[in-house]
Amino acid sequence: MMHIGQIKQKLGISGMATSVSTWRSNNAAENTQIDLLIDRSDRTINVCEIKFSSEPYTISKDYENKLRMRNAIFRAETKTTKALAVTFVTVFGVVPNIHSGIVHSEVTAEDLCK
Repeated sequence: MMHIGQIKQKLGISGMATSVSTWRSNNAAENTQIDLLIDRSDRTINVCEIKFSSEPYTISKDYENKLRMRNAIFRAETKTTKALAVTFVTVFGVVPNIHSGIVHSEVTAEDLCK
């Protein structure tokens, strides 16, 4: 939360009205949570996944499916009709591969230090 200004700047939304929060499913069986949500005035929500890794983060097939399922659970429980943009906040970014197409935007540690 202390870097929300830098995250918004990197996403190109620093001048836009937003609300920032985290989210956890109401259904205990789902055990689903979202690290950071940036709800924007343009009817888009950045669904931020925050990952620490000592190298660029690789998204596997299973993890891509987990992200898709989490977004579906979030959409169903919140009944939002806004667009969901998956954003990764990582130290070194995301490795481009067949499963990284789910990522709409990235923020790296370098972006947070500007």
